[in-house]
Amino acid sequence: MRGVYMIEIKAAFASMRPTLWIGIALNVIAASAALQIFWNAAVYITICLCLSSAFSFLINDFLDRNIDHANHVERPRASVWWSLTVAVINASIVLLPIVTGVGPVSYPLAATLLLILALAALYSMAFAKVVVLKNILAAVLATSPLWACLLAAPKAPSATYLAVVAALGGYILAREIKFDQFDSYGDRIGGRMTLPHVVSAKALDAVERALTVVATAVLLVVAFQSPNSAAGPLVPAVLAIALGLALYIPLREKQDVYYTTITRVAMIVSPLYVISAL
Repeated sequence: MRGVYMIEIKAAFASMRPTLWIGIALNVIAASAALQIFWNAAVYITICLCLSSAFSFLINDFLDRNIDHANHVERPRASVWWSLTVAVINASIVLLPIVTGVGPVSYPLAATLLLILALAALYSMAFAKVVVLKNILAAVLATSPLWACLLAAPKAPSATYLAVVAALGGYILAREIKFDQFDSYGDRIGGRMTLPHVVSAKALDAVERALTVVATAVLLVVAFQSPNSAAGPLVPAVLAIALGLALYIPLREKQDVYYTTITRVAMIVSPLYVISAL
C-alpha cells in the first residue's frame, strides 16, 4: 500500500510541472530587481504563482487526459482522487495567507493573486475550449510573474517595463498558437475547437512569425532607449536578438518535442533581458 501511495504522490508531483517553477522564480527575481520590490514580497509572490501554476496543471491534466492520449502525450498521471486532492491543497496554501492577512501582501496584490488562481482554474475548466481566448489567457498567465509584481512595487512602472511585458507576452502567444497546431488532432477528437480548426496552417505560421518579430523589435527599441539600463544597450540588445532567433527558428518544426525544449530554454533568457535592460 505504501508503494502505491508513493507512486501516486510522484505522479501528482510530476503533473505540477515543478521544472517550470524555476522560470517563475527567475522572472519574479527579474521583476523585483526592475521594480525594487522587497525580497519577502518577491518570495511570497513566487510561492503563490508556483502553487497556482501547479493547481492549473493538475486540473488540466485531469480534464485533458483523453485529448493527451489522442495526441500521444505520455506523462505520469495520478488518480482522480490524488490529482484533485493535491490541487485543492495547492489552492488552499495560496488562499490561506490572503484570507487571514498573514504575510507581506497588500489588498491589491491579494486581489491579483486571487485573480490569477481563478483564471488558472477557469482556463482549464472553461476557457480552454474557447478559440483565441484560451491562447490569450495562457499568455497572460505565463507573464503573471512580471505583471503581478507591479502590485508590490513602491512606485508606478515605467512605460518601457510595460512594453517589455507585452513583448514577452507576444512570444508566449506565438508559442501557444504553435502548440495548438501540434495538438490539433487530439483537440478535434476531444471536441475542443482551436485555431488550427478554423484558420489555415499558412496563416497561423504567418501570425506566429509576426508576433515573434514584433516582440523582438520592441525589446530592441527598449534596449537602446531605456534610461534605466546600467549595462548599456549592447547587452540587452544581444539578449533580445538571441531570444528572438531562438523562438523564431524553431517555428519551422513539425514535432513538438524539440520545439518545447528549445523554447523553454530560450525563455530563461527573458529574465536576463529584464535585468539588463531595466
